[in-house]
Amino acid sequence: MKEKIKNKHAITLLALIITVIVLLILATVSISLIINSGILDHAQQGVDRYSEEEELEQIKLAVASARLKGNGFLTADNLNTELQTRFNNEDEVIETSKYWNYKGYKIKENGEVIKNLLPAEYQQVEYIENTDQQYIDTLFMANNNTSIWCDCIITDKLKSGYYQGLFGAATGTNEMNRLAVHLGAADKKVCGIYYDYKKGYGFFNGDITQRHIYKLEKNIYKTDDNILYTCTETNFNCTESITIFKENNITSPGKRNCLMKLYSFIIYDNNNLVNSFVPCYSTTTVTDVDGIERPKDTIGLYDTVEGKFYVNQGTGTFLKGADV
Repeated sequence: MKEKIKNKHAITLLALIITVIVLLILATVSISLIINSGILDHAQQGVDRYSEEEELEQIKLAVASARLKGNGFLTADNLNTELQTRFNNEDEVIETSKYWNYKGYKIKENGEVIKNLLPAEYQQVEYIENTDQQYIDTLFMANNNTSIWCDCIITDKLKSGYYQGLFGAATGTNEMNRLAVHLGAADKKVCGIYYDYKKGYGFFNGDITQRHIYKLEKNIYKTDDNILYTCTETNFNCTESITIFKENNITSPGKRNCLMKLYSFIIYDNNNLVNSFVPCYSTTTVTDVDGIERPKDTIGLYDTVEGKFYVNQGTGTFLKGADV
């Protein structure tokens, strides 16, 4: 009888050990699945979004209270009082000629609150415009997974017999392995070229002096969302970086800067956002992407992905549109 009880206890203990081992294995697998599936990242993103939305809501409530105090008008004193009450005296508003900055938001005189795309050292503008040989080097080398969006207005039609580059690059002066969008020499139409320039063109017959988004989406050239040309070539890798307002490494006669107003310029690589360039100027002394100190009022493009300021690599200076 004692032997039976002893065996029963041994079986129960063994079953318990097996159960614990199985639970540990299941726990390990579950934790691994949670980590690898990005659930924790998504949860953190959700928390961040909630915190951001809560912060924005509190700022809007503070602005509304400040306007009530000012009989419909906003003042820095009333804004500071209300904001510091809600945010425990963390910061004061920074006043500019057109609005107040607070915690990465713009507060306009009419009470509108807008999330800032740029740090306080930069002022976003509607566009930047070249008048001659000004251009921006993105420092990005394209490949067959690259997509580019150029939102612009062409301000000057090209002279007869000349090409003008909106953006692009060529490997070698013979223009082989070329990615670019430019204005055609004879017909004065916008042409999209991908890979080798001899493999075909897509011509845009619309009004080039109106605002359009010229797109190279991997092997497809579009104007706005209209497909104009699809290239069958799949082997492309350019050894020159993409430049804006001109085609990089184009040295033969007639290849010159395209004159345009640039509203934004976006680069994707394998569907991942690489650069998102915003037109702006510096509101104080800043350091550009090359580590060079630039004075106040320098005009250029701020990349919101890398957090870097890109400036003119050519001669002369850019013009700028109105503050945004």
